[in-house]
Amino acid sequence: MNQDILNLALASLPRELLQDFIFQNICEAIPLNFKTCKKIEIRKHIYDIYRQIDSKISNYFSGSKTKDKILDIMFSYQDFLLFLSIEKKNDNYILKLKKTNGKHITLLTFLKTKEEIKVTTVTQTLSVGLIRDYQISIYYYDLNYKRIKKDVAHQEELKEFGKHFYLDPALAPYFYSNFKKYLVPLNKMRLLSEMELDDATRPIYEYYTFTEPMSRSEFLDMLCNCNDGKLDLEKLKAELHNNIEGETLVISNCFFELLLKYVSGYTAGVISTKGIILSKEKEDFTMHHITISNDLIRFDNELLTKEQALDVFHLSPKNEENASLQAFFNISKMR
Repeated sequence: MNQDILNLALASLPRELLQDFIFQNICEAIPLNFKTCKKIEIRKHIYDIYRQIDSKISNYFSGSKTKDKILDIMFSYQDFLLFLSIEKKNDNYILKLKKTNGKHITLLTFLKTKEEIKVTTVTQTLSVGLIRDYQISIYYYDLNYKRIKKDVAHQEELKEFGKHFYLDPALAPYFYSNFKKYLVPLNKMRLLSEMELDDATRPIYEYYTFTEPMSRSEFLDMLCNCNDGKLDLEKLKAELHNNIEGETLVISNCFFELLLKYVSGYTAGVISTKGIILSKEKEDFTMHHITISNDLIRFDNELLTKEQALDVFHLSPKNEENASLQAFFNISKMR
């Protein structure tokens, strides 16, 4: 059955891609003992043809919602996940194949233009949130699959390494050659930059997408229990204790998840984030806007009326799917 599913997925692709020798080798390396994590996205007009032939095809496939995306797959295996996506932009094919088990990540990018083929392979080894090993290789081939030697390839490898760790391009060669020596500060720079970028680009509604309600003491105990002994959390816990008075609270999902990673030691001891804690005492609500950047912890507290709290609830449609949040805000699913 899996062989048929994969064959149908690949058969939906343009012939010029299917006939490519390197592409064929990539596809042959996909193990068949997979489980599909979601419906496989294929080109809409091909999906419509498949569905006319067999209506059951919709159990495994869906039509792509964008013109550029021509295939999107997510397979799970016993000990790893595999992601495969293919786009066609300006007559160029871009394939990305990612394999990960949480500790080892391999990302292969295949770019085929009318003139040449470029294959980029990045491998990473992770431990407790840190990239412990990073390797990248870039190779060029002509359309007859003969290797093209390009001096620019090594410069592109260094450029990609620098982008991944948010380095000044001039510093990338040195730190790539001495990665093991500087892996901790490099990871700290990467993690901090990623946190700041996430905050700068996160849709506003995500700040108002809340966790399940919990007690104030439960939240503070959670921070204590997660502490792995490597991080000094006393200031953070004291600030939370002193600023949050309500007995029951909900927290921005994005803020809560990053905070747990931080106190569990998965962010190399760095943190930069902001979020909301909404606390409740009887029928009174207080919204706490919190900004944390390592030693800097700032609270901006705002008392809310019931009507204002209701408006906050409706800022994220995801809240309306949660019965526990509806009870916290004293509302039904229908406003």
